[in-house]
Amino acid sequence: MFRHIHQVDYPLLLINALFLMCIAFIPFVTALLTKYITSPTEQHTAVIVYGATLLLNGILFNTIWWYAVWKRRLVRSDLDASAVQRITRGYLFGLPFYALSIVLSLINVELSLAFYILIDLMYGLPMRFLRFGSPDIFSVGAQEAPEGHLPHAHAKNKLPEADREPE
Repeated sequence: MFRHIHQVDYPLLLINALFLMCIAFIPFVTALLTKYITSPTEQHTAVIVYGATLLLNGILFNTIWWYAVWKRRLVRSDLDASAVQRITRGYLFGLPFYALSIVLSLINVELSLAFYILIDLMYGLPMRFLRFGSPDIFSVGAQEAPEGHLPHAHAKNKLPEADREPE
């Protein structure tokens, strides 16, 4: 996502900090889930807390993107509107599934956990339907440096004369 964001401002940093705090909370809710998954009375609560944390992570992740593309102030200028739409659809893909998993946890905990695994597999495996068409959203604006030139103007390609090995 941040390869498409050209600049940042204070609200974006604040949203990102909240997102990272929520990411840091995942090990706690995972431990909570593993501790109470065998308890018939607390397993539903543990799975709901786990699912709510994952849903909140997804919401905050999408909030970062929505804020960055709002009025196209923070994204790269060469990122066209169709690419923004494809990326947004790809990021929104998991949110309804996380919400459905929370509802499923009220009915069947094992089915809900299987659904969480399925969601992870959908994001982890290279599935074509998550790309939402062509062109590839990750190659938008990518350019190769001309031969003999480095992509960064300040980078040096040669060693100073004193440091060179004799031929």
